[in-house]
Amino acid sequence: MVTLVVYSCNLKLIMTKYTIRRSRRAKNLLLHVDMAGEVELVMPWHVSFREGEKFVVEQAEWLERTRRTKARQRLAVPKRRLVTGEKIPVFGEWYELEVGCEQSRRRARFREEGQVVVVRASDRQQVRSALTKWYRKKAYTYFRRVVDDYCVRVGVAVDKVVVSDARSQWGSCMNESRRVSLQWRLALAPVPVANYVVAHEVAHLRERRHTPAFWRQVQLLDGEFEVHRVWLKRYGYTLVL
Repeated sequence: MVTLVVYSCNLKLIMTKYTIRRSRRAKNLLLHVDMAGEVELVMPWHVSFREGEKFVVEQAEWLERTRRTKARQRLAVPKRRLVTGEKIPVFGEWYELEVGCEQSRRRARFREEGQVVVVRASDRQQVRSALTKWYRKKAYTYFRRVVDDYCVRVGVAVDKVVVSDARSQWGSCMNESRRVSLQWRLALAPVPVANYVVAHEVAHLRERRHTPAFWRQVQLLDGEFEVHRVWLKRYGYTLVL
């Protein structure tokens, strides 16, 4: 964790703490601010730490605005208590929770009984962890089917579908290994929005860059992709468990 003291243009003191992540894929310096207001600086391998620090200083005003925006957004995030009787969404369906906490239990367990998800755990944190595993399992089954379908439609092949816990991107594609990675939290989104992300990554198997040809492939798979893209940009922060 790096702590940096900078001044905004109105001479207001801003204390910025941020973590640094080196990335072989990044071409430029990037700043990410999560819902908790934590800042991450993504640095390409060829960029020096001094250049990274200078970049953070230059982005002080943006960081201050973004943190205020994130603070407002936190108020709109769904408050999930994860208790018996609560309904949780997964790919357009609603499941009811049945939660039992036993302090002596070492490992959390979950199972499906129709439209009910039964969770047995020692505390609330274990309940959340168990439900995350359940979501990842549901997400893999769903994404595998949709990816395979979309690949057939655009005439490409995929070797591996991965469900990720990435925080900075909804999906990614590695052309060399024919691998598509998709974030499990998309299971909480409207189905057309989740499908748009799949379409986006599958299109990258044919076109690496965001060229007109790439967007034509996305359009072929999702005729309303622009609407779904805007929804994700505006409301993606609400997709939390």
